[in-house]
Amino acid sequence: MAWAAAVTAQFSWVVVGGAGVVLLVLLWFWVRAVHYRLSRHEFEVLVGGFVIRRVYLRDIDGVYVGSRFPAEFWPNLNFLKGGRLTIRKKRGLLRHMTVTPSDPEQLRKNLFYALGWKP
Repeated sequence: MAWAAAVTAQFSWVVVGGAGVVLLVLLWFWVRAVHYRLSRHEFEVLVGGFVIRRVYLRDIDGVYVGSRFPAEFWPNLNFLKGGRLTIRKKRGLLRHMTVTPSDPEQLRKNLFYALGWKP
């Protein structure tokens, strides 16, 4: 019966490793599916075309290039490039929301224009 314990111990490492690989694959698809949309009244985070997070423009207090901590973090494929944009909300438990657009400065300008502020 000692061989059964050895086989079970080795099999547990396979299960843990397989679960880690599955988790990494799911994380990769999540990051690929995240997109951002700025409309007339809100800024939205979409995952696979569905709105997951919505911030109304009237609730935005500030827009900054860079990241803040603690914050909601919504990465996409541009996460590795390092361009981050932080939106400060007027209310809520986490008042900062960090996104990773392809051009954070351009999105900041677009948000300023949508909010009626001077960039």
